[in-house]
Amino acid sequence: MSIPPANQKFPPDEDALLEKASWEPIRATAFREHDVRLVKARPGRIEFQTALTLRFKLFGLVLAGLAGLIFFGLMSDDEPGEIFPLLICSLLALAGLVFSYAFSQPVAFDRQANSFTEPKTAMVGKWLRARCAASCALDEIHALQILNRVVEHEESEDYSTYELNLILHNGERLPVTSSGRLFILRREAEELGRFLNVAVWDKAGMASK
Repeated sequence: MSIPPANQKFPPDEDALLEKASWEPIRATAFREHDVRLVKARPGRIEFQTALTLRFKLFGLVLAGLAGLIFFGLMSDDEPGEIFPLLICSLLALAGLVFSYAFSQPVAFDRQANSFTEPKTAMVGKWLRARCAASCALDEIHALQILNRVVEHEESEDYSTYELNLILHNGERLPVTSSGRLFILRREAEELGRFLNVAVWDKAGMASK
């Protein structure tokens, strides 16, 4: 099967997947995805990794919990009422560790292994990231897909999030990442499209709920 050039914005009319592929959002939940960035891990491998800013924030949460444990532990006289601050600090530190693990797993495209992988994390990790583990061979990828989803809120303004998905030759779609910043997602999709030598199909201007 011939692959359209990587700068192709919309599916050509003769592409059968134009009718077959879905343009509905994949993700079942509606919240802003954590910040990620596309990086070259090594020759022939690129990854979507969690941004350093979020990693530092999560590390700070762990440190705050541990510092609280030390402080309240030293101040404690083993009174029943003094257990509550220790419990709160323990939960803060644990939450920081769990989120750090869930967000540290990269989404990888590896030419040598001919694979796309979204790592299988613990169930809590998949819940936190609101997406399931997925994988496929790179030569199964037909195109990249960018679309948007309008998230409605009763007490605040609606906003859009944007998905980057894979479209396989058989019409199946796999999620890659999502972001509230379309211009960054488009730039990284173009870079990924060049790496995979596939088209980027961009319909993010079409509202989807």
